[in-house]
Amino acid sequence: MPQMSAPARYILPLILVSGLCGVAPADAEDWPQWRGAGRLGVWHEDGILETVPQAGRKVGWRGPVHQGVARPGVAGGRV
Repeated sequence: MPQMSAPARYILPLILVSGLCGVAPADAEDWPQWRGAGRLGVWHEDGILETVPQAGRKVGWRGPVHQGVARPGVAGGRV
């Protein structure tokens, strides 16, 4: 079997690992358009809060919001 060159020995595993890191299970349902799939405004999730806890909710992430009328879209595990 021919021997791989030094750069190829490092680049190939790096490409494979980076490809595997990009594959993550999506726990949430995709909402790629206004009101979700089919624009029905219905989601099928477990663990939805009925009321907000007295101490408030835990912040999952923050991002700047500028003026406008757009809403965030969720698809492919991204917001």
